[in-house]
Amino acid sequence: MPRVPRYLQETSDSDDESDEESSVGIIDAAVSHVRCEVLSSTRKKNKKHVNEDGEEWKTSKQKEDIVAAFLDNESGIQSMSVAQIFDTYADGVGWEKQNTMANIRRLKKQYTNKEGPFSEKETNKDATPEPLLLQLYMKSDQSGIDKKSDEEIHQSNPIFSQYPLSDFKKYIKKVQKVSKKRKEKLSRDTDTFRRQMKSNPRGDFTDRGLPFWDTHPGYEMLSSDFDKIEKGEMERPTPMVLYKSRNVYQEFPFQEFKYHFNQENRKRKEANFWRHKMKLDARKAHVDEVDKMYDEWLWSDIDGDELAKSFTKSLRLSDEEENEQAK
Repeated sequence: MPRVPRYLQETSDSDDESDEESSVGIIDAAVSHVRCEVLSSTRKKNKKHVNEDGEEWKTSKQKEDIVAAFLDNESGIQSMSVAQIFDTYADGVGWEKQNTMANIRRLKKQYTNKEGPFSEKETNKDATPEPLLLQLYMKSDQSGIDKKSDEEIHQSNPIFSQYPLSDFKKYIKKVQKVSKKRKEKLSRDTDTFRRQMKSNPRGDFTDRGLPFWDTHPGYEMLSSDFDKIEKGEMERPTPMVLYKSRNVYQEFPFQEFKYHFNQENRKRKEANFWRHKMKLDARKAHVDEVDKMYDEWLWSDIDGDELAKSFTKSLRLSDEEENEQAK
């Protein structure tokens, strides 16, 4: 076999090394490019959508308003286009239009598919099982919940069944412990109160030697006089004129009577509004809601709406207060 000249051999070796270096360079460049693409994609994925003030979209007031509008059947947002929703709810507060419209489009799709903030669990998240469960266990003699299995309770109300049975059983155990402690405390407090009342009976007079106002006939008399004033059956008198018109008032010093007169006057003029406001808003919004759920649960197996409607309203507003609300 003929020998290969040295210069040709060197050239061949040099070309092989050059090809290897070129291949390595191409591979390194490709790996670097892929790495850059991955990092760029990750940055884009992790980049938060914020407005000019640095507020994040997911916690923004605009997103909250849009979600609330979708949940309101009378808002009209359901028939709006994405652009119209942006112009109405998100324009002019520093949001980049293209990204924001993509987020609105996603919200609209979630609303259609009942997903995300529009899922049944999310829309009912305020209707947690604890309030109704607690009332049922606190009134167990009446509700009969102690005689039902966990599975039966779970299926007895949508507020219960929206949770997995395994999670709901944890709620039951928690509420059972709370109701037991409350019943025990209620029993102790009741016994303590009765013992205190028995061992420390209220005297006929205060430490100052005056009758107790809340049990004195003057208390009812003053309330009756103010009722007459409000009905126009009696002119509004000064404290002194009213004081001298009733012997029952004169069993107290004038300054003491004047204090109770002004107290009743403030109650009628000022506290009356707030008393009704608290009852008709806070109490009605929470207690009545829980009480209604209790009624529905209790009467769910009974045929007859009228019977359920006539169920006791021990924690609800009186008929008089209901009429006041209707006005």
